[in-house]
Amino acid sequence: MAAGPTESARMTTAREARFRIDYANSSPRSTRIIALDRTSARAIPSLVAAPSGARLLTVLGPEGRPGETLLVQDGTNVSLADALASADAVVMVATAGESAEAALRIGPECRARGIMTTGVILPLAGKDVDSSLTLKNLRQYAAMLVVTTDVDYLSDMLSALRA
Repeated sequence: MAAGPTESARMTTAREARFRIDYANSSPRSTRIIALDRTSARAIPSLVAAPSGARLLTVLGPEGRPGETLLVQDGTNVSLADALASADAVVMVATAGESAEAALRIGPECRARGIMTTGVILPLAGKDVDSSLTLKNLRQYAAMLVVTTDVDYLSDMLSALRA
């Protein structure tokens, strides 16, 4: 008995090609990239070049302390509720060794709204630090948690997430 063409071979025929979608996904995500500490707040703008549909925010107020509002990249403030209102994805970025305490406030809000959350822990340049508290606070609210040794990984990941 002769074997027919494989599934892969059948899907590459001209007949099947008519069912392919030949354009990129026309619905980019409405992503919020939130820096949870001062170091990640400084790193994010240089790693994210003109994100489409993404909004860069930090939990740090002008005094450098976590506030009740989020600081937008242009220097304005927005409440967490307003920042999440039209979001469908949130990426919380923390630096290894920092507490990432703001994740304990942001995570439940995202969960209540059904917003996909990702946590990224960036390395602290040239230092070996204990990241257990950072991990603990992010882990409980991040559907995906990435601990990276390369800060450039964040820009690649955001591109893959269509942020």
